[in-house]
Amino acid sequence: MGWRINNAWRLSSGVDPFGEIEPLRQAVVPVQRVADAQEIADTAVSLADRFCLHRDLSRLPMRGDDTPVDLCWPVARHSHLVTAQPPDREHTMSFSTAVKSVVETGVFMSLGARDFRVNSFDDLIFDATILPFNKNGKRGERGRTMTVSVSAGEVDDGNVHVLAIYPERGTGRLLTHFESETTIDGLNRTLLALDYDGDDVLNPRYAA
Repeated sequence: MGWRINNAWRLSSGVDPFGEIEPLRQAVVPVQRVADAQEIADTAVSLADRFCLHRDLSRLPMRGDDTPVDLCWPVARHSHLVTAQPPDREHTMSFSTAVKSVVETGVFMSLGARDFRVNSFDDLIFDATILPFNKNGKRGERGRTMTVSVSAGEVDDGNVHVLAIYPERGTGRLLTHFESETTIDGLNRTLLALDYDGDDVLNPRYAA
């Protein structure tokens, strides 16, 4: 019986075994690369979540030579691979993608929005230039880079939570410039209202 099984797996005379394997290898390798790239990207996002909101370098994983691990290269290097989703995966819009699609380009431009990113909770996070208040409660004359995050509200009522923070000069202590919840329909007005130089945190023209 064993002899028959072995004979059943024997290639015919004159068949190049490497020629038979090559088509299989060509089919398997791309799938394996996608799986490996997805694992690397997921790990990178998980690690980045430890510091991306507050930009606290102490939260970064460290190499053996005490230098921070570069969390950007895995996603960047393999982004062209992980875009190919398996055919049986349901394509649904993520929260961060939905938020970004709702906010008008002009609003982002008004804030000087840049460095868009997400964390493991799928919050949309970006940097913006906003005029802060000084210690005397007066509006500053020079803009500061603030980290703005838009996350799902604490209650499942369709609202979103908007937070704008920045580090205090000298101490690095995180200061909250603005924090509140708004409806998804009012998100554009709330973000646009952050671009203001008056005595109120938000421009009343848009915040009302």
